[in-house]
Amino acid sequence: MRCTRCGGGVWTPRAEETCDADALVSERRTWLLELCQGVNERNLRAVLLPELVRSKEILQQVLLNFCQQTKGYKLVIATIEIIRQDGTFELNFYNYNVGISAYAKAKQWQQALQLLVAMPAAKVQPTVISYSAAISACEKGGQWQQALKLLVAMPAAKVQPNVFSYSGAVSACEKGGQWQQALQLFEAMMEAKVQPNVISYSAAISACEKGGQWQQALKLLAVMPGAKVQPNVISYSAAISACEKSGQWQQALKLIEAMLEAKVQVNAFSCSAAISSCEKGGQWRQALDLFEAMLGAIVRPDVINYSAAISACEKGGQWQQALKLFEAMSNENVQPNVVSFNAAMSACEKGGHFQQALKLFKVMLEENVQPDIISYSAAISACERVGKWQQALKLLEAMPKAKVQPDVIFFSAAISACEKGRQWLRALKLFEELQLQTLTPISL
Repeated sequence: MRCTRCGGGVWTPRAEETCDADALVSERRTWLLELCQGVNERNLRAVLLPELVRSKEILQQVLLNFCQQTKGYKLVIATIEIIRQDGTFELNFYNYNVGISAYAKAKQWQQALQLLVAMPAAKVQPTVISYSAAISACEKGGQWQQALKLLVAMPAAKVQPNVFSYSGAVSACEKGGQWQQALQLFEAMMEAKVQPNVISYSAAISACEKGGQWQQALKLLAVMPGAKVQPNVISYSAAISACEKSGQWQQALKLIEAMLEAKVQVNAFSCSAAISSCEKGGQWRQALDLFEAMLGAIVRPDVINYSAAISACEKGGQWQQALKLFEAMSNENVQPNVVSFNAAMSACEKGGHFQQALKLFKVMLEENVQPDIISYSAAISACERVGKWQQALKLLEAMPKAKVQPDVIFFSAAISACEKGRQWLRALKLFEELQLQTLTPISL
């Protein structure tokens, strides 16, 4: 690039020695942008390091440009590591903070902590941004204990935790299954007069969901507007999931209605939790209505939504509806999983359509979906009901290979299939094998 001030030469950072800096602002920005766009992890050292050595002040802008790129955090990490290895010049607090944040995005919590620990030795005082980024790295890395240690260490380092510090720690505990600790942190946050944000509330509600505290989840959701925090789809979804796990299907449906009234976009996860709550509550019609409402709201159902709806039909004895939903999956290019197959097979088996259940089991194998104990149970039970003793025996023999251990119920169903097929000797052999496995036979 030509220097616009002197009219000659290719512009580089050295041009600032002879040309007025104000006139070079646009050239400098363009050069840095082109430099960053032409850099990758393989040529980073060769291309970038010489320029950084000549002009150390460009590092901050380089890191900023990297942050704006897709997956640019990888280049930030590579740049920080090269500078630390080279030792030509030291990082400032901005460089450290950007580096810690990049490690957080990469889920490299150990490296993030190492960078935080290195700051005082480099005579750079960690700030609340530094600690919050490190806590976030621990949260993303599933290290709730480390996140707590950092939060506790902040006051001793004369750094006051802020909403991001607390939110990261609450989220870390929630994701680590420490729901009680997460709620205690949320309360401590309030006592410290740090105003929670939507992330804090959502993490606390999710902690209630994991702890089966659906009432507390609803209370937290209810107080959010009064705290001038607008619940988002994550907040609502966590509360709906809390209701679903506690069998509160009416409350789950009310929350779906509240989302629509608040103009919060309902997503596949929130719908799935609500459908599952109806399924567990034996409300198959409500589950189907909600599923159809998803289609009307242009929310594309996923395999979890379909599976929940099929399971609701299965529990409601609606095998025709279950099959319709299962067939609709292929039309919508949604690949059924083991849960989808199991629910559809069980629906057919309970509805007396045993041949259809066996057809589904065959399709399951053809599509390379690994059957589990529920799949085999439905298939062998169907064989027993229609007298297909040969197929029942084959399924029983296949179970150990599929790493599914048959129990007394499976043996009993296979014995019953042989009995109905007048295969007395085979039935006796299975009975003897059952006794050898020290399983207690049940009356047929």
